[in-house]
Amino acid sequence: MYNVVKEHALAAGHINRKGEPSLAAHDLRRTAAALALKGGADLRQIQQMLGHASVTTTERYLEPMRSLQVTAGDFIQIELVIERDDPLAE
Repeated sequence: MYNVVKEHALAAGHINRKGEPSLAAHDLRRTAAALALKGGADLRQIQQMLGHASVTTTERYLEPMRSLQVTAGDFIQIELVIERDDPLAE
């Protein structure tokens, strides 16, 4: 798995200053946990999915995600006005 992720990371240009891949197989686990949390899974469900013996380990995985649940994009307000004859109004 490590080599597959490494190969694809390099091909996609995810390279650090040393020329090594900046994406690792373990990053995929963190991403899966973050997406599950964002999708509504609770901590125990994510713990089970990742196979962690302790929920504390799972919390460490998710701490960066939890601290960024409100992002700068959440403060951008856009008003969308659709005219009645606009195809989007249907």
